[in-house]
Amino acid sequence: MKTLPAQPQRVKNKHSSGLFGQADNLKIAHKGIILVAVPLITGLIAVGILLWLLDRSDRELRREARVRQIHLMCSQLNRIWMDASVTAGAYAFTKEQTYKDQYNFANEQAYKLYAQLAELVKNSPEETKAFAPIAETVRRVSEQGRLLVPENDPGEGRPHINFMKLAQARANFQNSLHDSNRVFAEFRNTIDKVESTQLLDPVAARDRVRISVINFGLLTIIISSFLAAFFSRSITNRLMLIKNNAVLLASRSPLHERLSGRDEIAQLDSVFHQMAFELKETGVKSRAITDNAVDIICAIDAGKRFVEINPACRKTWGYAPEDLIGKRFADIIAPDDVDRTIADFNEATSTGDKITILSKVRKSDESFVHMQWSLLWSPEKKTYFCIAHDVSARHKVEQLKKDFVSMVSHDLRTPLTSLQGSLALFESGTFGDLNEKGVQTVNRSIENLTRLINLIDSLLDIEKMEAGKMHLSLEVLDVAAVVTRSVDAVAHVAEKNGIEIRKQTASLEGYGDAAKLIQVVVNLLSNAIKFSPKGSVTEISYLDTDEYFEVKVKDQGRGIPESHLAKVFSRFEQVESADHTRKGGKGLGLAICKSIVEGHGGKIGVESREGQGSTFWFRIPHPQ
Repeated sequence: MKTLPAQPQRVKNKHSSGLFGQADNLKIAHKGIILVAVPLITGLIAVGILLWLLDRSDRELRREARVRQIHLMCSQLNRIWMDASVTAGAYAFTKEQTYKDQYNFANEQAYKLYAQLAELVKNSPEETKAFAPIAETVRRVSEQGRLLVPENDPGEGRPHINFMKLAQARANFQNSLHDSNRVFAEFRNTIDKVESTQLLDPVAARDRVRISVINFGLLTIIISSFLAAFFSRSITNRLMLIKNNAVLLASRSPLHERLSGRDEIAQLDSVFHQMAFELKETGVKSRAITDNAVDIICAIDAGKRFVEINPACRKTWGYAPEDLIGKRFADIIAPDDVDRTIADFNEATSTGDKITILSKVRKSDESFVHMQWSLLWSPEKKTYFCIAHDVSARHKVEQLKKDFVSMVSHDLRTPLTSLQGSLALFESGTFGDLNEKGVQTVNRSIENLTRLINLIDSLLDIEKMEAGKMHLSLEVLDVAAVVTRSVDAVAHVAEKNGIEIRKQTASLEGYGDAAKLIQVVVNLLSNAIKFSPKGSVTEISYLDTDEYFEVKVKDQGRGIPESHLAKVFSRFEQVESADHTRKGGKGLGLAICKSIVEGHGGKIGVESREGQGSTFWFRIPHPQ
């Protein structure tokens, strides 16, 4: 028995509801957009927030760098003034220009730093307010310093020094410097206080970034997991069900329940169910036709064993289907047909063509029945698909026909020949003179006997050819001579019917039996003359190839219907039943032509369209 493929586990499809039910109504393209868009949007949000955090951290770093710069500039300003106080005192005691230049340079640097500080804090109201006392301090320090280092003092020579006054000026200058230190300290404290309310803790900022990355990573994992479950349920699982349905459909098993939803997968599943329904209906009809067929329909595997067969075998062969399943078909073939039948099966395997063979089958009652097999090899299934038709009745008719032809040919020819000879004696006056009516009667009888004997001779020729007993005198011949002799043989009939025969005259060498080929050409010309209208032209031509020479006879007659083309070379076959009465002939001429040509190993055929004439041709191969 045939082994079916393993059945997939059947699952029951529950109708979806809620979110998954809504998802089944979405198109696959929409689901794909969701699958791409949701993680993309989540990622963009995460990137945006991280960029904001990084920008904020960058701003905090710049603010922190600004605070450090303010502190550094305040320290530099204090140091410059401390150096200026030393150079101012030295100048006051020595009046050396070098000290004055150093003091002026230090004072110039101090004013530049002061200007830069003012620029740094101008955008912050609180810092600007805290910076205001510095301006007063700078002014006072500058005034005290100028008491020690006047701008218009030439500084030449060593003047008389008022130590009391100089000590007082120097003390005032030092006090101003101490005040400036206090003011700068208060300013730095104010800056620190203001910035401390806005600066972020770097550690806290890094923790915030780290937490954000972790949170968004977890969120992405959660969303991806949800989408995976969502689309696994909505697409993957449903596609797997479709795959299982395909396997079930191939094995003709019932499918899973229909999928819910209106997406492409549900539509595809609906198509599968429709296909399953139609296949079931078709299978029921096909099974009904097969089971009730008169012919035997069967499948035979590569081992030449029956794998399937319809019930017709019971009536035709007397075997039940279960008796033949697994049995070698050669076991029921007649012993003398086994080798030939197996060879025909092997030929079908090698060529892949559909072939028809004949063989005898031994029935269950040990009698034999003649079967005609039409078989085709399927390489994909490694199986012969066969239809066997009982042709016993036809075989019996063919045998009766052959027996009848044999009887007519052999048992009638001798007395008819004898009768023809006797009538010839009457015609010649051997037994006395006949009156005119008697002569006419004898002549008609001789013509009828001659036609009957020719018919018998034709039947004998066909029988010999089919039995392979006809002798062919094969030799090198001139095809032009064969054509000329054939035309001469029918020239009188052609002239009588008003038919012009045009022939080719070029010399051509061939190989065959000249007498038999003349018989073929004469038959073809006779048919052309017989079925062509008066005044028409019949052409005979020939050509040569590397493999064969070909002769063509083309007429302008009524043509042959397409339905008759395949059987014009059969015995007793005529295009119209009235042709026997109107045109004469028994339908054996073309059959004889076919036998002669095939006896030479050649082919014969016809090309014709009804109402447009016919072209008969035959090809005789050159000797190898």
